[in-house]
Amino acid sequence: TIGRFVVVADGGGVGAALAARLRERGCSVDVLEPPALLDEAALLAWCHARPGPLAGVVHLAALDRLPLDLQASTEDWRRQLQASEKSLFVLLRESSAQLADGAHVLAATALGGRYGRDGRCAGAALTLQGGSVGLLKSLHEERPGLRVKAVDTDPSEDAEAIAAALLGELELDGGRIEVGYPSGQRTVFRTVAAPDEPARRTVEVEAFCS
Repeated sequence: TIGRFVVVADGGGVGAALAARLRERGCSVDVLEPPALLDEAALLAWCHARPGPLAGVVHLAALDRLPLDLQASTEDWRRQLQASEKSLFVLLRESSAQLADGAHVLAATALGGRYGRDGRCAGAALTLQGGSVGLLKSLHEERPGLRVKAVDTDPSEDAEAIAAALLGELELDGGRIEVGYPSGQRTVFRTVAAPDEPARRTVEVEAFCS
């Protein structure tokens, strides 16, 4: 789709590389830098200063969110939630009228390419970036005419490779909403039946005599 895109940049160069590729294809790109995401009033002002139709919104702020220790302060958790997830909600809410049917909405995460299903994200630290998948699936139910994509990337890949994968998803007409790129390999996820086994529990009982 040729037109104007909003790209919410990351700090690792993926947003810049994707913006360059979009411009090569004749699109105009407004880049929203990460610091603006932390101040909701500034984010609203940025959105309202750029009226007019949009061909797409691409949110990449989660790509460089550092894991938070479980003992991190409430303010640290709030800031990461604002940058990674709440800013996406605000941006989509404010630009809803500018997004006609056929426009793109893509949000990327960096959970390894499998949305953490392989256990790579387990440990003593967490990143707040999984909520965008549910948000976009809900958006698709409300606005089925939009071309919605949730893309999980592998942070071990370089910025140009990730940007190329994201551009490929923007150029793909149709396909799955939820896509991953573990080790750069495009992967889709399907629900499969599992055997219905009774739960097994081991209970240790200690006897105490008085």
